[in-house]
Amino acid sequence: MSKDQISSFCNELSSFCNHLQSSTNALKQSIDRRPIPLDSASSTFVQSLNRRVSTATSDLEMLESMSSTVSFQELLGHCNELYKINQSDMHQLEDHLKTYGYVPASDIEEKDEVYNMRSPVSDDKLDSLSSFYGSLFVPDSVVESGFKNYEDDDDDLFDESMSLKQLGLSDASLARLALEDNVPSPEVEKVPDAPSPSLKVLKSEFECLPTYMKDLASWEDLLVAVDKINSSLSKKTSGCNFFGQDDIPSFDLGPKARSYLLLLVRMNHMVVEVIDGLLSYRIL
Repeated sequence: MSKDQISSFCNELSSFCNHLQSSTNALKQSIDRRPIPLDSASSTFVQSLNRRVSTATSDLEMLESMSSTVSFQELLGHCNELYKINQSDMHQLEDHLKTYGYVPASDIEEKDEVYNMRSPVSDDKLDSLSSFYGSLFVPDSVVESGFKNYEDDDDDLFDESMSLKQLGLSDASLARLALEDNVPSPEVEKVPDAPSPSLKVLKSEFECLPTYMKDLASWEDLLVAVDKINSSLSKKTSGCNFFGQDDIPSFDLGPKARSYLLLLVRMNHMVVEVIDGLLSYRIL
């Protein structure tokens, strides 16, 4: 063997020995390391899973408790308010864009309708109309004879005025009718106006509400809001036990108006209904 072959063999043998030494050291460290029991690993995983389940359960319970606070009609009312705000913003944007030459689609359709209404009538339609009205023509002689007959009948009818005696009623019957005519009519009893409904809330009902509901407004603020609502309802038509969305600003309840109404609905003093096609609050 040459000297070069011997040196290359020694180098390969040296790299193999180094790799064998590192693998042996890693195996020795693994053997000397303290073993991890499988029970502790599984228990750690189960504990972590239990913590996540408890957190998810608490969140789910909170969502379930909040799901019954707002009715479907209340959500519809809020969506209607958002729709109105969006509609007004769109109108403002269209008015602003009109200054730059923008023409809304509704205006174009209205112009087309006006143009179609102003379009001339064809000759065929005019001919059909003239033939129709021509068929309704009545000769003058027929009209004059009809008026003459009517005038003759009218003279015969009003020559002599008819009286009750001519109808066959006796003097005693006429006297009886005269006495009954002089009897004063009985007075119509006035139906008393129905009292205006009023809200009456108890503190015990307020205390039974969930904590997150009581955080919406204090008991004192709720009483002030109830007084304002009762005062406003007393000024309305007697017997009216409901009010609409447009009446809420007149109550002057401030920024927590919706919170007060939500509390009263939750306390079963009001219910949200659709009356005459409008979302309204009816007092129970």
